[in-house]
Amino acid sequence: MARDTRVYIQIPPYFQKIMDESPIFAPIKKLGNRVVFPYTPQITTSTSANYQPNQLTHTNYQYQAYSSSTPGPIQLSAQFVSQSVEEARYTFAVIHFFRSVTKMRFGTADLFRGAPPPILYFTAYGDLMFKKVPIVVGTFTFSLEQAIDYIEIEFPASNGATEGAYIQKVPVSTQVFVDLLPQYLPGKTVREWNIQDFVNGNLIGRGFI
Repeated sequence: MARDTRVYIQIPPYFQKIMDESPIFAPIKKLGNRVVFPYTPQITTSTSANYQPNQLTHTNYQYQAYSSSTPGPIQLSAQFVSQSVEEARYTFAVIHFFRSVTKMRFGTADLFRGAPPPILYFTAYGDLMFKKVPIVVGTFTFSLEQAIDYIEIEFPASNGATEGAYIQKVPVSTQVFVDLLPQYLPGKTVREWNIQDFVNGNLIGRGFI
């Protein structure tokens, strides 16, 4: 069986349980609890080595003292096209998903109030570019254009809702922009990272970039 080399975001099991109560997320569950980008997105990212200048006297040159290295944000620009009710439901599920994963746990009824938004896992284009990179969503932006058609869809209401069903219009085409911020656990980097394994490509499958 061929490996899936599409661009997608994997949702961790504990957040899947939260999503299970919402019928809005049914299209995402069908894809294995993943947000799969249906069209090839534009991906922009960077990596940087950070240096601090040493201001020495009586010299013609400045010397750089290494401080740290940082993987930059992974910026995605992606198009979602909705030519059927099913596609429109998926588009809205993705929009609602990104709104949800930029929220913390909050409120007196939540036993886990104060917990931050979930860590997700980003994969794109195979084994050596991005594979299960732990990320959090920093910014999510989408457009609702005025000069295009909209499709009306319906979702069954979730438990506790006063409405019998949710009615929603979705544009036939929309552009989304997402900033993904790499989020590594300190203990994992100390235990697993070394330069030789990274150069050999052995750490890419563990999410290091």
